[in-house]
Formats: sequence, C-alpha cells, structure tokens
Amino acid sequence: MSIGAKLKEAREKQGLSLKDLQEKTKIRSKYLAALENEEYELIPGEAYVKVFIKGYADYLNLDGAQLVNKYNQVKEMERKEQEKEEEETIIENEKNEKNSSILHNKVFLSLIVVLLVLLVVGFVVYNVFLLNDSKNEVNNIADKNYNIDITADKKEIESEDELETYVIVDNDYNEVEEVSSQTVNSFNHRPVQDETVSKNLDSKKKIIKLLVIDRTWLEIVVDNKKIFTGILDKGEVKEYSGNDKLSLTIGNAAGVKVEVDGQDLGPWGRKGEVVKKEIKF
Repeated sequence: MSIGAKLKEAREKQGLSLKDLQEKTKIRSKYLAALENEEYELIPGEAYVKVFIKGYADYLNLDGAQLVNKYNQVKEMERKEQEKEEEETIIENEKNEKNSSILHNKVFLSLIVVLLVLLVVGFVVYNVFLLNDSKNEVNNIADKNYNIDITADKKEIESEDELETYVIVDNDYNEVEEVSSQTVNSFNHRPVQDETVSKNLDSKKKIIKLLVIDRTWLEIVVDNKKIFTGILDKGEVKEYSGNDKLSLTIGNAAGVKVEVDGQDLGPWGRKGEVVKKEIKF
C-alpha cells in the first residue's frame, strides 16, 4: 500500500477529518491532503515533505520513520528513472546530430564537385574562345605599332616651340607631385584629440553571507522580494546585499550559518527543525 493510502486509511478508521488533524498536528489541511494524494510538489520543499509525513503518521499511531524511509526509496526510484530517460534522450540527440552531420557533409561535397566542374568548364571556354581572340587582337595592335614606329623614326623636331611644349608638360608634372606631397604631409600631421572617460563608483553595501553546513531546504527573501526557494547542499555559499533586511525560512535549522561583517550567526536550532530568521542590512 502506498504512503498516501496508508495515511488516509488510518485517518478514516479513527473518524478524523483533515480539519481535525490540522488543529492537532498544526499542519495545514491542504498539505495533509497533498500527502494523502501523494502530490508532494504542492509542499514547499523536500524537508517539509519528510517532516509532514513523520508528524502525520506519528499522530495516527503509524511508524513515521518507516514511512519516511519508504518515501526516500520512492524518490530514489523516480530519480533513477529520470536519469535513464535523460540518458536515452541524449543518445537519441547524438544519433540525430550524427545523421545530420553526415547529410551536411554529403551536401557540402556535392557543392564542391559542382564548383569544380564549373571551374573546369570556365577554364576550357576561356582557353578556346577568349584567349584566341586576345592573341589575334594583340597581333593586330603589334602590326599597327610597328608601322607607326617606322614613320616616327623618320620624323624630327623642326622648331624650338615643340621642345618648349615638352618642357612645360614636365614642369606641370613636378608641380603636381609637389602639391600632392604637401597634402599628404598635412594630413599625416593632423592633431589627434584625446578622450577622457569618467566612471562613477557605486557605494559599498553590507554583504550577508550564507554558509550551508548541512543539506537543507531554504527560502530566501531580500527586501520583501523572494530570491531563492529550494535545496542547498553542504559547502554551498550564497551572498546577498540589500537596503532593508534578509528573511530566511530554514527547513533544517542546524544546516545554515550566517556571516555579517565578520560576525558569525547561527545555527539557530536542531537538525530537522524549521525556523524563520530576519537579519538587517
């Protein structure tokens, strides 16, 4: 018989309602119903689930420790099943990625082959058609230049006016060269303007450090804003700063110490005890 079924059967045999048990055990009726229906996700944290199971079972004269052990076994089986499903999912994803990679490589190789074929065709077309045309054009130009050179050899400069024309062109070229050099030098010597960057430093705030010395469930609220809810393992460290206060709900009072300005606070209770604390910034 499941945990929830045992609790419900024992309650009904004793003629008790959930409201009656709420008054006796100080556990809210909605959490008692969640235990009977095995809807453990409705209870805020693993530590609370175990505490509620034991308290509920002990009040009904059941073996609370035995039911807690059974709950641990159930959770361990669920964890192994989840790990198995995750491992199968990873294997399936790796298989899909491998198939996708093979397909991608095939497409890539096909593209390379197509490009090589196009390059070969282009090279053949260039050599057969364009290169022949270019050779013919070069030969024609060479023939024309040869005829011009023969004519030019026979020409002589007949007056000083033609010589002056060549000198003027040469002077203009030198002048252009000189102006270009001045422009380049002017550009290279342009001043570079420095830039100043200013930074505003934030003022330091008080830091509250949480040191987990034993596995525990925690709810952390900073300045009335919930920051964290869940399980922390031994050795984990959390640091927080704020403007008003830090509020803690600790499922295992012996599992947390606090350091404020070098001062150590806590632990505030015994192992498995639930406590609430507020610390000012």
